[in-house]
Amino acid sequence: MSNITPQRSPARSIGAKKPSLSALLVLVAMLFNVMVPIVSAKSTLMSGETLKNGEYLESPDGTKRFVIEDGKAVIYQTGVRELQTWLLTPDNYRGSDRQQFYFAVDRYGMLAGRDTSGQVTRLIREAWKLRMEGAWQLSLWDNGLLYLNNPAGVIAWNNICDSFATSLESSTMFMGDCLVSPDYRTFLYMKYNGNLVFYNGYTTLYSWSELYHRDDQQPVMIYLYLTTTGTLKIRKHNANDEWVIFMNDKPKEGKYRLTVTNDAELRIADSRDNVVVLIVINGGRSRH
Repeated sequence: MSNITPQRSPARSIGAKKPSLSALLVLVAMLFNVMVPIVSAKSTLMSGETLKNGEYLESPDGTKRFVIEDGKAVIYQTGVRELQTWLLTPDNYRGSDRQQFYFAVDRYGMLAGRDTSGQVTRLIREAWKLRMEGAWQLSLWDNGLLYLNNPAGVIAWNNICDSFATSLESSTMFMGDCLVSPDYRTFLYMKYNGNLVFYNGYTTLYSWSELYHRDDQQPVMIYLYLTTTGTLKIRKHNANDEWVIFMNDKPKEGKYRLTVTNDAELRIADSRDNVVVLIVINGGRSRH
């Protein structure tokens, strides 16, 4: 019998290639994803639905997230910068398991933190202003704001403004609400403390604070007011104090309307929709 001499196999087969580092990293990531499921992002949250710990809404462009984590609801920009945070735990909470708290939208448009029994632990938006029952929808926009649509499909809230109006008619007191542009991205907020602030998303374009009062002073009703001659003012109720934002130098008695444009302008027009003034906010200054 002849002896057979073992032969050493070649180092690599013909045509075979050694896996690259990038290919190995992809393989490791695939195995990791199999072992640890990734929570997929939701684009909207409907009434009756919830966001639990680790779940989130994502803006269409992918740069903002509304994340539920450790008893908090946080809007993040690019994963690191906090734009706004709400606690979901009650004031007297002293426990350690904050992951049990979640975020929910109810059938009346109320936004709240809740515990495992379903009890409300934190109110983020009350529903008393608009008791409309049905399918509400919450979504996160590219500007990082949460917007809430009522059952009629109308946007009723964002996380800066409690409620919206699309115009201010003359002889009407306006306070605590926002005048919004047609695209809902720019808005004029008449705050209860007397500050009138013009926003584009989170960015303050301009503010009027001449009649501002501190929280430790006795509360005073301060409101935005458009006169029947087309002049726009901030007024204090039952007081003589007022601040003129725009004085119509060609006054004519009648009905006027104030609106906000998509281009960050305040537009005052008469009953025939003839423009009296466009107040333009540019470079932190107001001009007309």
